[in-house]
Amino acid sequence: MTDVQTLFKDGFKAFTSGDFAGAIARFESALAADPDHRESLRSIAMAWLRNGDPARAVGYAQRLSELEPTDPMSWSSLSLFLMKAGRPKDAEDAAAKAKLQTWKVQLKESKQAPADAAPAARPLQVLESPSAGPSKPTMPTMPTMPTMPRPPIQPTPNVQKPDDPSAPR
Repeated sequence: MTDVQTLFKDGFKAFTSGDFAGAIARFESALAADPDHRESLRSIAMAWLRNGDPARAVGYAQRLSELEPTDPMSWSSLSLFLMKAGRPKDAEDAAAKAKLQTWKVQLKESKQAPADAAPAARPLQVLESPSAGPSKPTMPTMPTMPTMPRPPIQPTPNVQKPDDPSAPR
């Protein structure tokens, strides 16, 4: 019996050569041997999308998101497949989960950074160059926070009351 990693690699080779049906068959074999093989789940979903069946891709992407609920890429991929399958509301929900997981990763990484590496913790630095003389102090840069997109502003229609004597006629 062939091992899961070999089946996955064979499927990946088929995928990169454009043989999506062959890739799907090999990824299916890998998943039969290990139903939780994440790379095979990720890849078979993309193969189904490229083979023209985004609805089948959704099922594999959902399974991957269940296995990796804190992985932003799993949710982002699911969002793409849902959109391609004609399910925009579900795609928006998955995209929101991807964004939330991204923020959690960024927050965790910022808490793990050493105190002397944090931009706000560094004092002003005076940089001197022997040829140019002393330079001005520089301010440390502040990290930027991700922002949520704002909905477009809709113009308010100019509505006049029918009994308004100041209304032009």
